Amino acid sequence: MRSGDRIVVDDVTQSDLLAGQKTQTVLLDAGVQAVQSTPLISSAGKPLGMISTHFGSPHQVGERELRLMDLLARQAADFLERREADERLRQRTAQLAALNTTLQEADRRKDEFLAMLGHELRNPLAAVRNAVATASLDESHRDRALDIARRQSEQLGRLIDDLLDVARITQGHISLRKERVYLGEILDRAIQDTRSFIESRGVRLDVVLPPTRIALEADPARLEQVFVNLLLNAGKYTDAGGRISIAARCGADDVTVSIRDTGIGIAPEVLNRMWELFAQADRSLDRSEGGLGIGLTIARRLVELHGGRIEAQSEGVGRGAEFIVTVPVVPAETEEGRSTGIPESLQGARRSAHVLIVEDNRDAAESLTMLLEMLGHRVRAVHDGVAGLTAARASIPDVMLVDIGLPGMDGYDVARRVRHDPALKDVALVALTGYGRGEDKQQAMVAGFDYYLVKPLNPDALNDLLGQLGRADP
Repeated sequence: MRSGDRIVVDDVTQSDLLAGQKTQTVLLDAGVQAVQSTPLISSAGKPLGMISTHFGSPHQVGERELRLMDLLARQAADFLERREADERLRQRTAQLAALNTTLQEADRRKDEFLAMLGHELRNPLAAVRNAVATASLDESHRDRALDIARRQSEQLGRLIDDLLDVARITQGHISLRKERVYLGEILDRAIQDTRSFIESRGVRLDVVLPPTRIALEADPARLEQVFVNLLLNAGKYTDAGGRISIAARCGADDVTVSIRDTGIGIAPEVLNRMWELFAQADRSLDRSEGGLGIGLTIARRLVELHGGRIEAQSEGVGRGAEFIVTVPVVPAETEEGRSTGIPESLQGARRSAHVLIVEDNRDAAESLTMLLEMLGHRVRAVHDGVAGLTAARASIPDVMLVDIGLPGMDGYDVARRVRHDPALKDVALVALTGYGRGEDKQQAMVAGFDYYLVKPLNPDALNDLLGQLGRADP
């Protein structure tokens, strides 16, 4: 028989349809001598089940009974369809309610983050403004004021870098520039970057590393960023008199770095969501610990891009916390032949450089000009691409520092024109930009730039580069 067919058996014992089947035995054991089953069919023609009538003696089902069963079957099918529709509606309503809750939570966290971002950006900016005003009014406080301005401008730079990294992570655009590096060197730089902050809070820092050099295939800047984030995080949440310990253990295929603190610890419910964007355990208004709540998200993604993993452990509030980073290792390599990061043709004594700055932001151009002149370089500044080309042809510089986002003729076009001018073939082109994506750098290199620097510039690194690119005075 086909699915959806009506079944009518006048006498179970005499039925050819049921003869020898287990169903016949079951019916007879239940005292059923005759049966009719009418299918329940949905409005779309889909079988939903059967409605059956059982008789205690052989019975020939009449036409009237069949019509009645058809009516009951239609009503039953309609009921089942309504019930299924109601269940689907209930489930859909629940899903929409859950989605709405999620969206409301995301919206709340967005508003909270924007308020926190405004706070975190205004604080260092206010400190910089105050320091600049102090330095201009009182000579005796100038050194202290400039030190404050330097630290706070570095904090602003870190906040902006974190925001850019989050944008790259959420868009899947973050990438690594891997090379052969050593774990000890990366940890040493991370420790040096954070030691003053940690010690200023009265926290002791202990470091235990394996005696052997551990080689990694990694992006040194990004991996250092991971450990800087974790060390700053540990320092923020450890009170004076506490301790942070760093230990590394090397296995056959990977190395594990543990950063353990004796700080405020992590509640169990926070452990489950601490890797989410903008998640922080402390939401107090004073924002005494600072931060945007994105450092751990960045750290986890960077470790994963290195083929590793990161986890957090804590015995609870007040019991400290431990962050464990595991990354693959590669066979150790001798120091011979390792690149210094500076082309061989540029290695040697530092010299003053003849520099042409092409920057449309006049304050940025003027401040950079003053800085480079104080460092011993000869500097000119112009404020658009056409003026830059004219100035370069009038007096050929050693180096052109060119902003990418120039009005009219942008920095890429300036670079292309310089590269097509035989008179300027020896000029070193350095891109200055607020865009730090890998594709932005690639576009600059294709246009003809030799170097790519992301704002805000590191004065020491820029001075070192110009010293290598400069020429001895005649």
